[in-house]
Amino acid sequence: MRIAIAGAGIGGLAIAAALRATGHEVVVLEAAPVPRTGGAGISIWPNGHAALRRLGSSLPNTGQRVETLSVIRSDGGSLYEVDVARLERQLGYETRLVRRRDLIDHLLASLPDGVVEFGREVIELASEPDSRMRVVMGGGPDVVADLVIGADGHRSAVRRYVCDTGPARPTGIATWQGVDPVPVELIGHGRSLYIQGNAGWCGLMPAGDGELQWWFDVPADVADTIAAGDRTAWLKERFADWPSPVADVLDAIDGVGIETWPYTRHPVPRQLSRDATVLIGDAAHAMPPSLAQGASQTLEDAFVLSRAVGRCPDLDTALTEYGRSRRRRVAMVSRIAGSRLALHGPPKWTARFGRYVPTAVTTAMFARMLRSVSNSLAG
Repeated sequence: MRIAIAGAGIGGLAIAAALRATGHEVVVLEAAPVPRTGGAGISIWPNGHAALRRLGSSLPNTGQRVETLSVIRSDGGSLYEVDVARLERQLGYETRLVRRRDLIDHLLASLPDGVVEFGREVIELASEPDSRMRVVMGGGPDVVADLVIGADGHRSAVRRYVCDTGPARPTGIATWQGVDPVPVELIGHGRSLYIQGNAGWCGLMPAGDGELQWWFDVPADVADTIAAGDRTAWLKERFADWPSPVADVLDAIDGVGIETWPYTRHPVPRQLSRDATVLIGDAAHAMPPSLAQGASQTLEDAFVLSRAVGRCPDLDTALTEYGRSRRRRVAMVSRIAGSRLALHGPPKWTARFGRYVPTAVTTAMFARMLRSVSNSLAG
């Protein structure tokens, strides 16, 4: 088949390589003039790692393997801890924090020159009389394909054809984040630390090479009103009474560039495909990163769709199987990630009980959750 993929992000590049390996003619249409390597670090959990392996790829040999996830309150109370190293032994795949640009470069390197066409914005789709799809481009000739895969993010033009449910909905929260040389000893190598309080969330995760991925959740209506040069000072004031090492991290990043964008959420459509068009990744299920599952779920989509295309007798059956296999699982992740509990954290009183919950119990619960939302871990 001739397959057109809208978007050269993680999902688009991963499925492009997998489909080419099985003999399909693939073109990736990317609106940006160059690879989109923005964004800081991303967590690839065991299910995302498994999906990447099943797609015939691997994680880049960069970043930092995660061994422990600790979640505490801003008053110092423990909420829970996950033994991520034990999770790796149980599920068979590691969890790793990698820079987004490293993963994009790694996936791009698996594709020959010319497969990705940059500066090619998808405007709209139209069905052809022979059941193929016409991709109307903003510049250059249109593309006609047997299958169109929408991997073009939460502003997806392809989604408008499949299910015009309107734009992704804002959550009222924005993130300020970066990856910078910060003494990793502040939290320990291999340890990710999440801190929750009335001011928001703070996340601190080693990113390898002596760097730390850090992020702060802030009210979206405030985020755009603070000048870039004033953001660190504003964070120091807002998070002034938070426990160590928050103050040390803020001192270390004083004067660095801070990336910012709002958290949004798309309702997962009832159907992930229409005609010869299908959605993966944020085009199907943009969600807040409160479960750190965005990239992993995108890779799961790519794995299941490529498997369905490879083993089903016709395209209609393949798209039906993909939707049946993925929709329930990813809708569960989206629902949890967009919940008030995930976005704002558990009530303060739960910290009184967190220290009494064994790490083995929380780890087992986390493993069960990952299995329930994963196709790749199920084989």
